[in-house]
Amino acid sequence: MTAADHTHVRTGIPEAAAGARAAGLLVDACAAGESLQVRVVRDAALDLQRELNALQDGASTPDALADATARCADLANLATCNVPYLVAPGVAKAVAATHLAVGAARALEARIEATARELDEPRFGYLVRDARGAAWRARLAASQVDELLAARNREV
Repeated sequence: MTAADHTHVRTGIPEAAAGARAAGLLVDACAAGESLQVRVVRDAALDLQRELNALQDGASTPDALADATARCADLANLATCNVPYLVAPGVAKAVAATHLAVGAARALEARIEATARELDEPRFGYLVRDARGAAWRARLAASQVDELLAARNREV
């Protein structure tokens, strides 16, 4: 099987399922909110959930893996940025969504690096860099949400 043949194997992206579950948590976190911002975040999380579900069922090409990594990073950032605007029951779900999305992004980063090494095509270097950048953004979101929670705990 050549590298070109390998890119069309339909094995799916199970890591994207974790990202889709994280998006579902964020949707649930926004359920009690009535503000325009919370409704917009809920809609954005629904869109990310649909996109990640589609990626989960699609071909596990390096391009799709990098796309899923970026979506998970977007989700982690979206959840983190909206924690201050959520009511108490939603905060825990948004924090969980952040960390689950980060885990999915890190797993996808590792998978795309392994796939790129296996296929050994020069253009995959750009996809690996994109995945690394996305995973870094996701990790940053997790550290920011942890700092936010620590600050809230100090206030109490």
